[in-house]
Amino acid sequence: MTRTGLVLTFLLLATLPGCLKRREILSIDATGRIEVRHEISGDRGDLDGGAAALPAAPLWRTSRSERRRDDGEEEVILRAEADFTGAEALPGSFSTGAGALRFETSLVPTSESRDRRVFLFRRRYRARPWADYARLFRRLVPEDLRDRFRRPEDLGKLEGPDRERGLQVLVDYEVAKMVRWTREALERLPLHSAEVRILAGDRAQEALEAWRRRELDPAAVAALRALDEGAMVARCETLLAAAEGVLRAAVAEVAAPHPDWDAASFERLRAEAKRDFEVTEDLQDESFELILRLPGRVLSAGGGEATDEGLVFRFEGRDLLDRDQLIEVLYELPRP
Repeated sequence: MTRTGLVLTFLLLATLPGCLKRREILSIDATGRIEVRHEISGDRGDLDGGAAALPAAPLWRTSRSERRRDDGEEEVILRAEADFTGAEALPGSFSTGAGALRFETSLVPTSESRDRRVFLFRRRYRARPWADYARLFRRLVPEDLRDRFRRPEDLGKLEGPDRERGLQVLVDYEVAKMVRWTREALERLPLHSAEVRILAGDRAQEALEAWRRRELDPAAVAALRALDEGAMVARCETLLAAAEGVLRAAVAEVAAPHPDWDAASFERLRAEAKRDFEVTEDLQDESFELILRLPGRVLSAGGGEATDEGLVFRFEGRDLLDRDQLIEVLYELPRP
């Protein structure tokens, strides 16, 4: 699901109805060949501007269609199909770039006898790191405000001290994320001195704390009471853009004098860290469905539901937060 701008991304961490539906059908024949059909459906805005993406051609046959749901809203459906010689040939992701959802697929024989062979199918969806962000959210967002922040316009509807607190909470949370992405990028840079990484990250945090004290002094915060909803959102965006500038300048102050400093690589790595966060946040209100069509008799379904379409496994995107999702199925084939 797409987030608009920097403003109030944390407000959408609350439980929401599913936005995107990811559906994958794996049809496996007796030789181990696999036909894959990958489908993503959702609102136009979610698909055209969000984290979801179809696999790239020419390996994949892709299509896009639209339909009207029962509620009258338009739904967009992206499909991709491909054939593979075996599980080992399947890609580890359906998209590329920062934040891509990763998984592994395997199909191996586990035992055989004179009249049958037993196979183990395994699909492991890799966990998305989230605990640190959840900890930040709990630490910086007061409990009495969490339930009241549901949509970006909610900040403009708050009154008096709550409006002031709301802006301060927003800035604190967004700035904390900026610092985290900065430290991640610095850790991944091939700098000769580890001390430079630490000092640059510390300097960024110190500079942002000083900036916050200047920009959010009592008089400036009290002036927010006079702003309407649109002006409040604009003020938030202006503040956060200024914070980005302060952060970049602080990092450069420490790191730029060193001969192995690469500003372009730093910006790229920081953008990747941010993108990884955004994709993980988006995945939380998505649903996943994996359908297995197997050639033999299922011995162990591993929690899957037998349907006319095949063996169906379902989970939510939030189930990937800080833990893998593992699907295992045992099935047997008679010897030819």
